[in-house]
Amino acid sequence: IDIDHRVVLSEQIGGDALAGFIDTHFGIPGVQAVNVFTNAVDTSTKGADLVANYRLPLYAGTLILTGSYSYADTHIERVADTPAELVAIGNDNVLFGLQARNILTNAAPRNRGILSARWADSKWSLLGRATRQGSTTRVFDFGGGFTPTQTYAAKWQLDAEVEYKFTPAF
Repeated sequence: IDIDHRVVLSEQIGGDALAGFIDTHFGIPGVQAVNVFTNAVDTSTKGADLVANYRLPLYAGTLILTGSYSYADTHIERVADTPAELVAIGNDNVLFGLQARNILTNAAPRNRGILSARWADSKWSLLGRATRQGSTTRVFDFGGGFTPTQTYAAKWQLDAEVEYKFTPAF
């Protein structure tokens, strides 16, 4: 999937010049920083989804077993230059920098797997689902070259549901 001019959230833009501009032009004092939506990025995502179901009768109901796996890897193909007006207000403002890039490429899991079993008859429905989300990495830019990262390991989540139908309408 290729997306040109993708709508993304900018880096945080701030500084005294921006605060003065907002106060002068919009009459809103005290604004220290803003984020804006921008069409400054082209991305390319490659991936695949696989889903398998198996259905069988069981105890006057039906058991459905499902397994699924998805993988998606997003790359940034182009980033528009930071507008001259933004550079001119100083404070090392960048429209789309390190943190914003990280949100698109590594802050969400690239892979996810789900195993589920659902049994249902005319009154009852039981569902169990185990989901594994892949690892993620966050990168932070605190300025001055200080860019720590945090990597979060893959995690499992277990869901269970029980449903009882008292009447066809309730």
